[in-house]
Amino acid sequence: MAINPSPSRGGGGYNYPLDKKITNPFGFSAFFNQYKLHSEFQPVVYLSTGEIYGVEALTCPSLNGKPLDPQQWFRSAWERGLSADADLKALETALSTLHNAPSKIKISNIFVNVMASSLNDSRFITELCNQLHKHGIKSDELIIEIVEYVEFNPGEIKEMVKQLRSLGIRVAIDDCKTLDKTRKTLVELEPDFVKMDKSIIGHIHDSYFKQTTLVRVVEFVKGYGKIIAEGVERAEEREVIHKCGVEMGQGYLWAPPLSIEELEPMLQV
Repeated sequence: MAINPSPSRGGGGYNYPLDKKITNPFGFSAFFNQYKLHSEFQPVVYLSTGEIYGVEALTCPSLNGKPLDPQQWFRSAWERGLSADADLKALETALSTLHNAPSKIKISNIFVNVMASSLNDSRFITELCNQLHKHGIKSDELIIEIVEYVEFNPGEIKEMVKQLRSLGIRVAIDDCKTLDKTRKTLVELEPDFVKMDKSIIGHIHDSYFKQTTLVRVVEFVKGYGKIIAEGVERAEEREVIHKCGVEMGQGYLWAPPLSIEELEPMLQV
């Protein structure tokens, strides 16, 4: 059954627009003082078996019962220097939802998107640890997924990443499109996971260039991290990326982002 994405149901990672000149039509007060958040979850699966490895938590904001574009909500916070506030609120929503899930649901690996600018906020690690303790989530169950939609200097967040790792928290790099653009980030941060952008994965079975790009990243990351292919929608894509050396995938081929209730049948132990 085909499922069409909507603004509140992402396809496995957001593509945040970056034009800082765009005016936020909803207004600052509406975005940050009146909004409501809920989380949906998309499974990350092993390509060979379809077994679920973990989930990515996706944030879905709404205002007065009307869904808002997550891209616009996060962009609004980033433009105003409030990326950490937005990321911590999104994290709180995801962890709270999982904490209150039925006991028969067990998730060992939780991917949560975080903007690199949030890692430079002195409050971030302290509040993150408080949230993990509050919701009974072990630090080694959390994977901070650093989005690359805004250019950043990986050297500036290297020490923060080390602190996260010292707590047992793992790190992923999101939205990887080419090795040339991501090489410095991979060398500096040595992430546990690298997520290949859906722009590379889509129709990869028809593109030698995309296959070559993927193989280069797989070879570069081999030995210290794992590759996750985002936006997998077709069996042909799964077959090709598996042959290229990718171990895990995420996308509509297996499931769209789901509510915790919809996810429950897939995660019962």
